[in-house]
Amino acid sequence: MNQEDINIDDWERILMGLVPPIFLIEVVFRIVFTFIVLLVAIRLLGNRLALDMSRLELVTKVTLASALGMSLQSPDSGLLPSLVVAIVAVVAARIISYFSSRHRKFEIFTQDSLSVLVEDDVMHRENMSKNYICRQRLLAQLRSNSIYHLGEVKRLYIEANGSFTLIKCDNPGNGLSVIPEWDREMRKEQKYTDQKVCSNCGKEKNNSDKCGNCNESNWENAVAGSVKEKQNENKVDESALELH
Repeated sequence: MNQEDINIDDWERILMGLVPPIFLIEVVFRIVFTFIVLLVAIRLLGNRLALDMSRLELVTKVTLASALGMSLQSPDSGLLPSLVVAIVAVVAARIISYFSSRHRKFEIFTQDSLSVLVEDDVMHRENMSKNYICRQRLLAQLRSNSIYHLGEVKRLYIEANGSFTLIKCDNPGNGLSVIPEWDREMRKEQKYTDQKVCSNCGKEKNNSDKCGNCNESNWENAVAGSVKEKQNENKVDESALELH
């Protein structure tokens, strides 16, 4: 299209493009055809595609979208080539899934594996870096799971599909607070101990001035117990006062 062919008041071109109005009838048929192809393809790929997707499922979905998208909008694009692309994408995904379910190394190669981000109240900074998870993102994930300090965390995994799995400690120990420093009101509700932990990863301080886990030298007091336990203690005290 030449520059002189573009006019801001050319509403017919803006609304219809460069196709005749009769193409709208054809578009209806193309949409129905594409919808059926996508419905069948997703049905063959299984229920996982509708939930958190793996890398394989994401690639398959993008391939289907890009292949079928042009056939909806371009009058000079046929439907059969898009159908062939969709079939190849589904078959390839099924073959990869078949071998992944039978060969562990092949599964890791195609879909990656999980990583430990927090282990026994200490952050794994190296694994966080490999998975492009910053400290604030990790702390936000913990807060969304009602975690108030790292002492409550036994394990935090990042799964192969990018989702998080949290395993809490049955008996929470001392740990680094996950409450933002600017939220002083919330931090005042936490009970702090004399134990020092690394502000960067939560590892307990030893005789060295630098953290043995992340090599940082910033320390802060660890939080004792959980907020829930503290609230329960307050409720017990209130009940005792009412009885008296």
